[in-house]
Amino acid sequence: MKIDENICLVPYCQENNSIIEIDSPFCIEHSEKFKDFAKNYDGRNQIKNMLRTDIKLSNELIINMISCFCDEEEKKYQELQMN
Repeated sequence: MKIDENICLVPYCQENNSIIEIDSPFCIEHSEKFKDFAKNYDGRNQIKNMLRTDIKLSNELIINMISCFCDEEEKKYQELQMN
């Protein structure tokens, strides 16, 4: 995984720091896609109340969501490259 505050975390994304959304690990395009992904993320609704009181669990869920999102985006990208 890429680690730089000025680079989108989606593995294939080449966006530079001028179009990275503030307070987001993604470029503007992927930030919008992540927001849609997070709305439909499995398990999010079941533990929503717990997240308000458990910061560690909340952080783990966010990290897991970001990881799943990046994996999904990479899979879509690979499928497009094969066509």
